[in-house]
Amino acid sequence: MESVLKSFLLPSSLVLLALGLGLIFLLRRRRRTVGVALLSLGALIYLAFGSGLMANWLVGGLEWHYTAIADPGTAEVDYIVLLAHGGRDGRVSPGELMETMRLQQALPHATVLLSGWEEVPAQVRQSLLAMGMPPGRVILETGSRTLHDSAVHLGKPLKGERFLLVAPASGMARVMATFEREQLEPIPAPTGFLSRQRLSPTSWLPTPGQLAVSDLAVRERLDI
Repeated sequence: MESVLKSFLLPSSLVLLALGLGLIFLLRRRRRTVGVALLSLGALIYLAFGSGLMANWLVGGLEWHYTAIADPGTAEVDYIVLLAHGGRDGRVSPGELMETMRLQQALPHATVLLSGWEEVPAQVRQSLLAMGMPPGRVILETGSRTLHDSAVHLGKPLKGERFLLVAPASGMARVMATFEREQLEPIPAPTGFLSRQRLSPTSWLPTPGQLAVSDLAVRERLDI
């Protein structure tokens, strides 16, 4: 219930809510002023959060804490962790698969731990094998529905171990915090950066794609 309520605070939800209520009030003669005000509010929210400047600032505040691993071959680790729940924390992107492959190729002795729920880790494993990963270098943990479950269930094999943790850059802070609360020692391996250091002159123009990036950043901050 709490997550549902929080979802109404997403920029896109606020835009739709303001525009929807605005149209309803606009159809009522005595409430047209309210309708116009709500329609204007919805447009302003879209202009603000759909702008590349706002979206870049919001997601950048999450991503700039970590940098991609430039030379993974120097990492003294035996494990690489990739989350594969099939939900918010395990919707494995092509970028995460490619980063996991890159890290394992640079550290051929390292074992990839795929943590997730039921058949999802096995599906991700098949993708990695199709990309050329050695079958003997992938271990599945299939009892974790959530990020917290993964941190708990991986606690035993990874206790006292330094390991690489692959996750989207925008969600890395939340993922790292969850694993660290279980007294684990992950090394962040972020991928899929959405923020840019240099924006084009037209970046201030609002687009649905940039509004979606703002949604993502707000969702991470609200933890929904």
